[in-house]
Amino acid sequence: QPKSTAWDGFARVSREGEGMIVVFKNESNARDVTVKIPNYPAGKFKFQSVMTADSLGVFSGGQISSGVALPIPLDHKVQIVEVRKA
Repeated sequence: QPKSTAWDGFARVSREGEGMIVVFKNESNARDVTVKIPNYPAGKFKFQSVMTADSLGVFSGGQISSGVALPIPLDHKVQIVEVRKA
């Protein structure tokens, strides 16, 4: 259940693993969050921030399933990450 004092978010990804991850900071003051997406497809995936245009790294499907730390820009309350095959 989302709370205003905790971050929350969602992911919309294809069966191939490409898509978007959206994280809302809310009033949590989180600088980064660990996002875990179970049963992520195998392969390598490039994460890029839509908010800042920064590359956030290249991760394996296993790493994404186990958890990947995503920064939330200080001047934004949301982080939108584009996920593409690397």
